[in-house]
Amino acid sequence: PCQGPQEADPLTRDPAPRPSSRLGFPAERRVLRKIDFETAYRRGRRFGDSFFSLAVSPNATGGPRLGLAVGAKLIGNAVARNRLRRIIRESFRLAQHRLPATDIIVGPRAAARGAPVERIRQSLEGLWQKVATTCASSSEP
Repeated sequence: PCQGPQEADPLTRDPAPRPSSRLGFPAERRVLRKIDFETAYRRGRRFGDSFFSLAVSPNATGGPRLGLAVGAKLIGNAVARNRLRRIIRESFRLAQHRLPATDIIVGPRAAARGAPVERIRQSLEGLWQKVATTCASSSEP
């Protein structure tokens, strides 16, 4: 009875093509290599609060990059770790336009396990602000 073309599913259909967004999170905004993690840990500045610790070091890529070090011992199973990673990436994606050209390695602390999402976002926002104000002048060539 319902033969013929059907209306597209509104959840999967892209209503309008989006122009290239400055708020994306492309591969060049990620710290992936072990040497980059080690450099940030060894030479970087440390920031932190009760939920996260950050190692921040200047880079030459022209923009901020994010690296995640979310371990199973502190956070728990894969579902909890991936949830926390998604929250951190989304927060970084929204704040990246305010951040200097640095490699930022984010490691959670025990308090982040099971913390409400809003508290985690507030914590990250405060840390991004700290990085922006403290590292902005030091990352300029």
